[in-house]
Amino acid sequence: MSKKIGLFGGTFNPIHYGHINSIDNVINKMGFDSIRVIPAYQAPGKDFIEKPTPEDRFKLVEMGLLDYKNKVQVDRSELDRQGVSYSLDTLRDLIKKEPDKNFYLIIGLDQFQNFDKWKEFYEILSLSNLVVTSRPGYNFPHEIADFPEGLKEYIIDFDGYTAVLKNEKQINFLRLTDFDMSSSDIRKKVRLNQSINKYVPIEVETYILENKLYTAEESVDYDSNDLMSEVKKFVTDLGGINPLSFDMRNENQITDFNLVASSQSKRGNSMLAENVIEKVKSSLGVKPLAIDGKEDANWIVIDYGSLIVHLFYETLRYEYNLEALWKDFPKS
Repeated sequence: MSKKIGLFGGTFNPIHYGHINSIDNVINKMGFDSIRVIPAYQAPGKDFIEKPTPEDRFKLVEMGLLDYKNKVQVDRSELDRQGVSYSLDTLRDLIKKEPDKNFYLIIGLDQFQNFDKWKEFYEILSLSNLVVTSRPGYNFPHEIADFPEGLKEYIIDFDGYTAVLKNEKQINFLRLTDFDMSSSDIRKKVRLNQSINKYVPIEVETYILENKLYTAEESVDYDSNDLMSEVKKFVTDLGGINPLSFDMRNENQITDFNLVASSQSKRGNSMLAENVIEKVKSSLGVKPLAIDGKEDANWIVIDYGSLIVHLFYETLRYEYNLEALWKDFPKS
């Protein structure tokens, strides 16, 4: 009987307990012989991540999964292949090398919503079964009509838990104990100098802090006060609500200034972020060192090194309440 191998890919920037919880649960509930965890070199549709490097992210995954080394193999095939990491290419390579294995591609329910937009998605389902795990804020399909549009024609049966395809492959839906934390949130916490020990193993936290993976760097040859003033003006001109800046230069913080503003909708927040980035780049010649939160647009962080800009969907601004966190710093 061929071995059942789970394939769990992602950027892992960084790996956290949500990933580890998924891996542990899927192994046990699906009866896999093992799981291959495959860090992407570059995720499809996203900019290449220069820091941390692919090798840094690979090391973080290895450290995060030390307790699972008898069940989990960290696979560097996408790092070695470089370029954009498509699941289809990885599956083709694996099947060519190990044709006797029965592979199961593991994805989150959030990814499944757009699975029919993936590169040659049906060929993926001809090479591998699919395991779809629960994600906070997303609902499993109740009937075939709830599946992504492009998938519906390939399904011949669905009992609420398993969909059987015309080619006899399966899509398995698996409910996990949800861990409502994202890699983006963890990166934000590091930039705010907040503890992340509840969200990642100690080895992962130590590596992140010792190597300063998500902390601010020096911005490109620009006085931080001038940069803050110019960016604040751009945010105001572009319709940002109540922009406030906090001066942290004399307090041994990870950045000189934090700037907070908001928008009345997620779409407006996303557009504000894009316009600020473009305006700063074209007018000042300064590019962000990192950008977080563009996917859901609730809280977008634009990191210029000596200045970190926090753009919120208005209602969430008061939930996070960074103004209270920084109440003792000079404000303008």
